Amino acid sequence: SFAVLTPEECAQWLTETLSSRGGTMEPAAVTALLQACGHDLWTISQEVEKLVLYARGRVITLDDVRALTFSIAHANTFATVRALATGDGRTALRYLAALRQRGEDPRGILSLSLREIRLLLLIRDLLDRRVAVSPSGLARDLRIPAFAAEALLRSAKRTTTSAVRALFDRTLVSLYALNMGRADPDDVLDMLAFPAVSRSPRASEQIM
Repeated sequence: SFAVLTPEECAQWLTETLSSRGGTMEPAAVTALLQACGHDLWTISQEVEKLVLYARGRVITLDDVRALTFSIAHANTFATVRALATGDGRTALRYLAALRQRGEDPRGILSLSLREIRLLLLIRDLLDRRVAVSPSGLARDLRIPAFAAEALLRSAKRTTTSAVRALFDRTLVSLYALNMGRADPDDVLDMLAFPAVSRSPRASEQIM
C-alpha cells in the first residue's frame, strides 16, 4: 500500500518514480499532475505509467498531462463500477478512497456510477440475447472510447445481469438517501462496496 505524504514528499516521490521508469517531466507538468491526482500515490503511479508510455522517451509536457489526465475522477469511477460489478470489493474500496482523497463529491461519484452501470446493463442484455458484440461496435453504438468499450465488455462477461441490476439498485438508493440527507457521504460509499467486499475471499483482511 502507499503512505500519505506531504505535497513536497509527493513531488519528490513523483520525480523518483518517473526516473525509475525512464521518464522525465517538465516542472509545469509535475505541478499539474499533482493537482489532478492530489496526494494519492496509487493514482499518481498509474498516471505516471500511462504518461511515460504516451511520451515514448521525450520529456512529458503540460499538454500531455492535460490530454491524458483530464478526467481522473471519471476514470476512477468507471474502474470502481467494474470492480463492484465483478465482485472485487478490495479494488472498489481502493478506488473510492482515491476519489475521496481528491475531494470528489460523493453525489457526483454516484451519478457517474449510475451511468456506467446502465452501460453494463445494456451490454449484459446483448450478451443474454446472444447478440454478437465487439468493442468497436460498442464504441460506435454507445459513443464511448474504444478502450472503455473493451473494458466494459470484459467486465460484462465476468458478471451476471442480476448482479449488475442489484448494483444499480444499491447505487440509486444510496444517491436518493444522500440527496434526502438521510446518509453520511462517506458511509454511503463504503456501504455501496460492502456487499462486494463481504463476498471477496479473506474480506476481513482486505478492509483492515
